[in-house]
Amino acid sequence: MSLTWRERCAARLDARLLHASRSLGDADLARRTLVLAPHPDDETLGCGGTIARLRALGTHVTVVVAADGSRSHRHLMPVDELRARRDAELLAACGELGVGAGDVVRL
Repeated sequence: MSLTWRERCAARLDARLLHASRSLGDADLARRTLVLAPHPDDETLGCGGTIARLRALGTHVTVVVAADGSRSHRHLMPVDELRARRDAELLAACGELGVGAGDVVRL
């Protein structure tokens, strides 16, 4: 089975990226880091292990969350209550990862 033009291009790009990539060591990670998350809990589910590793190295991490999550389950509880719960969960999760409330920004 032959590959399409798009598949061949993707394979070439993958090969180039693999060739150019390298593992990041602790020294590479020991600089300020900004984590952008669309919704509360995406920072933890998406890169919680990396955040914890960065904080263990003493790296300053700022987490920015774009939405407040207040409409995710609005059929289960009022929007204001859900917003407050999601905010508390965000701060608790970031705290567990070593990111203080002052380094969590909500857009």
